[in-house]
Amino acid sequence: SRVEQGADAPAPELGAYRLVHVARTAAEAEARARPAFAAWFAHLSQLWLRHGATTPFLSIGDFDRAREVGMLICGTPEQVRDDLAGQATRCGFNHGVLQMAFGSLAHGAEMESLALFGAHVLPALAQVG
Repeated sequence: SRVEQGADAPAPELGAYRLVHVARTAAEAEARARPAFAAWFAHLSQLWLRHGATTPFLSIGDFDRAREVGMLICGTPEQVRDDLAGQATRCGFNHGVLQMAFGSLAHGAEMESLALFGAHVLPALAQVG
């Protein structure tokens, strides 16, 4: 443990996986991400559901539930920045695997989201550490 190693021991590498969509307005982000999440989840869970298998993953199959538990983050650049920074602070992760292309999102929407993320969210997250 870090306690046993001393106060100057390096922080552990801890990552988090999130689906992320950024748009100019919160309404636009949700209007794009809601059907995209449904398509993504339907494809990802298809075999489990077809064969009656179960996994904790299936409990987040609803858009609102996925947002509630923090697996899906969508909104304006400021909202996405605040959500990711807040999660990193609360959970202690220092690496993010952010899936910005998922489900039925159109390529143009994905590219706009990526541009907004790069211009407005990423610089602020670099300050969080």
